[in-house]
Amino acid sequence: MDLAEDERWLDPALIPDADRARLLTLDEVLPWLVSPDTQQPLALSEDRRWLEAGGEHFPILDGLPLLYPARVQQYAKEGMLDVPADGDDALAKYLHISGLKQFHEPTNSEHTDINYLKHVYRARRLMSKASGTVLDVGCDVPEISRAFFPESAEYVGLEPTYSDRSQFRVIGIAEFLPFRDRCFDNVALLTSLDHILDYHTAIDEAWRVLRPGGTLFLATLVWVDDAQIYHDHIHFHHFRDFEVLGILRRFSIRSLGRYTWKGNTHRFGWYVSAVK
Repeated sequence: MDLAEDERWLDPALIPDADRARLLTLDEVLPWLVSPDTQQPLALSEDRRWLEAGGEHFPILDGLPLLYPARVQQYAKEGMLDVPADGDDALAKYLHISGLKQFHEPTNSEHTDINYLKHVYRARRLMSKASGTVLDVGCDVPEISRAFFPESAEYVGLEPTYSDRSQFRVIGIAEFLPFRDRCFDNVALLTSLDHILDYHTAIDEAWRVLRPGGTLFLATLVWVDDAQIYHDHIHFHHFRDFEVLGILRRFSIRSLGRYTWKGNTHRFGWYVSAVK
């Protein structure tokens, strides 16, 4: 595979609204929502404050459904899940570890950073033919991230944090996607997979919610040298090429582009589309 020296960039603010994916609403997404624990369909309460299924209740906060696993809903704090380290619940311990790198560290580049603008251009080109419904796992700011997708797509984002509640998205965890089986035409993980502790389960969940023939879009860094993870404050993984290819083994890879990243020689960006 050749390494592309692509230096073009794109500011998402310059993409006309008519050329962006349409942001779906809670009412439109509701038929797909299920309990992250039991997979039972969720119903909206009459006062629109809760989603309910089989005795489970999940809050709606300023229009955003909080669909964490029920066992850890009690740890939903002001802007994110904050699970303590003590206790004997393996799930709580896991989510505590998952949350450690979200504290006191920026998890994304500034939206004005030239490398982010290059990422926007590459992602936009990768997904230029996307159509139908798309789930963006680790969506960050939906108003910006939906600009990665063309107007032929209908967009819903999933994000584990909710300090910003200005735009609709589902609050949840990639390892427990609160959506029914085979309900999306596309799933995207755009520079989010290396933030997910159990990335194998995240890909399994993406497979589950994708319709047959649906497309997984993946953008991630791949490392060839200096890949020690103990230097990194915010990522759980520095993927090697065989790891990415391994998690995509059930998919049929349709395209794979490799790009330089910040002028580095020890890592580069992979932009992949793969079909279920």
